[in-house]
Amino acid sequence: MKHLLITATASAMLLAACGDDSSTNASGNTLTRTASLFVDEEHQLIVITPDPYYENKCVLEGEALTWKSVQQHRDADSMKYEFHGDTLLFYNIDDGDTSHYGEMWVGGTAGKIYGTWTYTHCEYHNTENDTRCYDSKYHKITYNISSGKVTGTQEIYFDQYLSDINNSDFTKFNFVLELYKALSGKDYADTWVPDIFDVYGENDQDIEYYNKTIADNGVNIIASTKRQQTFTIGDKTFTVDIKKVDVSLDGYQENRDISIDVTDGVTTCNATYIKKALNAELCKTENAALLDEDDYDHETDNNGNEYIYVDRIRMYNEDEFDMCLKGIAVQSTENDVDESATVLYKKTSAHERGYEARFEKLLRKWAKYSK
Repeated sequence: MKHLLITATASAMLLAACGDDSSTNASGNTLTRTASLFVDEEHQLIVITPDPYYENKCVLEGEALTWKSVQQHRDADSMKYEFHGDTLLFYNIDDGDTSHYGEMWVGGTAGKIYGTWTYTHCEYHNTENDTRCYDSKYHKITYNISSGKVTGTQEIYFDQYLSDINNSDFTKFNFVLELYKALSGKDYADTWVPDIFDVYGENDQDIEYYNKTIADNGVNIIASTKRQQTFTIGDKTFTVDIKKVDVSLDGYQENRDISIDVTDGVTTCNATYIKKALNAELCKTENAALLDEDDYDHETDNNGNEYIYVDRIRMYNEDEFDMCLKGIAVQSTENDVDESATVLYKKTSAHERGYEARFEKLLRKWAKYSK
């Protein structure tokens, strides 16, 4: 399971596509958007058409970053829909291809698209006849669909999210499992610090994977709290200390500040990960050195002019941290991947990782338009 504050859905475009106008109201952790809507009931198709609007963005001009107002343009977005009993399913259409994954909505009248619908955070795969549900307790998305117009509302329960993060047992999270592999000398470990938000242990397969990882890497846990753990691997003793996991909300983007120490009693390896939403204060040319190529996005304004912008800044000493871990790790006599553990993890998490991959673009789109 991943602690997800903002989940992107195909129908999140209903919110993302709508610009700031007199019908848009952001108050506290609730955002309401409206858009014009065309419904083809015969072919079960809806088309959302946004109006051009202005938004402040951090734009790359030559080698300089500039905070400026840009007139946005969005093409119409389309979705197919169908009913399963009293459940409404939306299937995103991308480049003419209709997704096999339908987001499931309830609360309206069976067989009638018009009405008020609430997202269940479940999706149905129409070729596999399979339904999967995901984390939903931190936000609620509702759409009111009427003739010619749709109004979308998203409520973010940030206090609950923050409380759960602060009370989490981080030693049960994916990062620590990958840390066991790295410190046992495995060369296939992936100690990606943002995985500190990925936790196992909620179903039988996850528990099996967690226990198998500990056994396969020879981990003996000596002492453990929610943020610190001491364990042995071979003849070495290690301590991992989750020193800082600070989370805040900037508009509808999540800022993160994470610091983790790992020591063998002689050498301490520190991982630092910072992600911040860009604003007028941070949109400075001197910060361009902190950006990677994949941090930039390309857009076209309402006049057809392409521009490059960035909406977040990230700082992470990944390479230094990984090299330090290799320096203190137990020298493994074999680095063969345990295929059974890997296959188990892939089987357990394939749907969830696919869900996140499918909607990563929509997640960032939601964040950009929801400030």
